[in-house]
Amino acid sequence: MLSPMNRVPIDRDAAESLSTQWWVLLFSGALAVVVGVVILSIQWTVGDLATVAAIFLIVNGGLRMLTPAMDNTGRGWTLAVGGVEVLVGVAFVAWPSVSLLTLAIFIGHPVHQHADPGPRQDRPGCWSTACSTSPEGSRAVTTSSSGGSTSSPA
Repeated sequence: MLSPMNRVPIDRDAAESLSTQWWVLLFSGALAVVVGVVILSIQWTVGDLATVAAIFLIVNGGLRMLTPAMDNTGRGWTLAVGGVEVLVGVAFVAWPSVSLLTLAIFIGHPVHQHADPGPRQDRPGCWSTACSTSPEGSRAVTTSSSGGSTSSPA
């Protein structure tokens, strides 16, 4: 793992020690592909999906902690990120539903922000897809131009 704090040029000794650990990176990548295909090919219950994700996170975090630093700065960042990944895996085992919801929010929010085209032309002052028309009898939420939201009958 590359340290975000500093850039240290890698020397020949560090490159050779890193090259002896190539199998860890290969196994980690292959594991990610296999788990991704398995997750997409089976209809899971929430508990089962959380268990598979937890096993993947714990194994991948352990593999990350085994990998030497790629930029010759020491293993601090590698151990820290691997440890956090293992702890997240343990959290997935302890709280499966909440963990999957949190993961969906962390993945979905940037995707939604990227896909949001901006203000809606048909409803000035509305920045969200929550401003879409709602079924008869429900309440539509609109965002006012001052940033607050109002609720009105549909």
